[in-house]
Amino acid sequence: MFFRFSTDEKLDIDYILDKVNISSVYGKSRKVDIKPYFDKDALESEYDLMDLVIENLLKHKLTFTKVRNVLKDIKEIRGTINRLEDGVVLSEVEFFELKKFAFGVRLLNNLLLPLKNLLDILPKRLLDVEKILDPKDDKIPTFYIYDNYSLVLKETREEIEKLNKDIENEKAVLFSALSKKYDLKIRPNGEIRISKSNSHYEEIVQDDNFAYLSENYGLVVFTINLNHGYSEWMKKLNKLKEIEQSEEEKVKIDLSNQLKSYVSLFLENIDRIGHLDFILGKASFAIAYNLIRPEITMGDAFEIEEGINIPVADRLRREGLEYTPIDICLERGASVITGSNMGGKTVSLKLMGQIAAMAQHGLFVPAKRVKFPLRDYIYISVGDTQDMSLGLSSFAGEMVALSEIVNQSDKRGLILVDELSRGTNPQEGYAISRSITDYLNDSNSICVFTSHFDGITKGKVHYQVRGLKNINFDNMIEGQSVIENLHHQMDFTLERVDDKEQVPKEAIPIAQMLGLNEIIISKAKEYLIQNQKGGNNNE
Repeated sequence: MFFRFSTDEKLDIDYILDKVNISSVYGKSRKVDIKPYFDKDALESEYDLMDLVIENLLKHKLTFTKVRNVLKDIKEIRGTINRLEDGVVLSEVEFFELKKFAFGVRLLNNLLLPLKNLLDILPKRLLDVEKILDPKDDKIPTFYIYDNYSLVLKETREEIEKLNKDIENEKAVLFSALSKKYDLKIRPNGEIRISKSNSHYEEIVQDDNFAYLSENYGLVVFTINLNHGYSEWMKKLNKLKEIEQSEEEKVKIDLSNQLKSYVSLFLENIDRIGHLDFILGKASFAIAYNLIRPEITMGDAFEIEEGINIPVADRLRREGLEYTPIDICLERGASVITGSNMGGKTVSLKLMGQIAAMAQHGLFVPAKRVKFPLRDYIYISVGDTQDMSLGLSSFAGEMVALSEIVNQSDKRGLILVDELSRGTNPQEGYAISRSITDYLNDSNSICVFTSHFDGITKGKVHYQVRGLKNINFDNMIEGQSVIENLHHQMDFTLERVDDKEQVPKEAIPIAQMLGLNEIIISKAKEYLIQNQKGGNNNE
């Protein structure tokens, strides 16, 4: 499994995929079943197609609007194809579905064939299927059992039509005669309504040309009895209809047998339409968010220049705030990010996972430049890992998850852990954190940890969030809350620092700005100084 422990949820992958707009049912299936690429060549081929679609999309916007409209109109036929493959005789509705699908493929070809280099995802014309289901070549997306399918059917229908005309003519003569005889108004469907007080009522009751239907509110309803005097004609008509129905069933069997040989082509086209729709959605997403094609490698360097966490950037934009792009360079082994609680460490951690997941799933990525080495899996731990169903605490839940991941660290994974050992006491938390990062520093995985512990960065790559290092207390914006001012002055930039650099001590200044009691603040500062003088810094 590529993702471990619901990583896709923790990385907001659903939010990102929601930005990929899909038009067809097959594109939606493709997006729901999105899979990572583990083969570099296959992934590069997908990226090549993305480049071509983006290039064409920018040049031919109207054409692709029409393509989307065609895709929206293509209906689900996989159930019909399954029935066809199983040898079931299809209904007229199902033949109509297949005909309309074939016509949709034709429309897509007409729109996209003039464009260049899109043959790999263009559905293949179903010319033989069109001929089978459109024998009159009228190009109309409707279907019935055409006379062209059977000479017997054609002749039978002609006889039925002639007999019906003869019966209608005779009915007209009869209706006219009965209307004059009884001074009645006969409806087109052969019904009459007459009161029992009518002078002709008893005669009509005795006349075999009428059949009683019902009565209500003093009126009796009769209908013309065509079985009287027309019985031979009606028998002949019913016999012809039986022949017609039997011949239609033969045609359905023959059509189903012919179409069965095209099952594989239908399925290939379903896949191609899904791919076309999905890649069009990905290309539109890339254009809308100014995404770039990452450089895919089989090495161990994961580099991000001006990377953006899309969900966070969207939220900040709605709030009128700016997002600070992140630069980071990771290698095999362990890297540690330190910084204040409000410094965006978790956001940066998620950013790395999002870009990795997007790249390996064939999407372009939100950055100025990305160099990404294909991974065997991605694991991220953020927030509370407590598992109440197992009776586990946050710390226990984290350890259970990490135990499995540590055992997988010989593979080429991407391991992202926020606030390692946060659920236990600081002394033991430091010891476990340092031991885990030491162990994973020699693994084949790229491992990134955020931490408040001093001392665990020794021998590892150490990044630090600038945070409030350059805060100007005289530059507070009037009319804004302390929180809003902190957000404005917080610097989320990651800096690579010496591994001896200590974790920033910004909690007390932040608490002070947020209005915590000054007596408490003063005492906290004394304890911090005593602790530092005593050398109790987890080293």
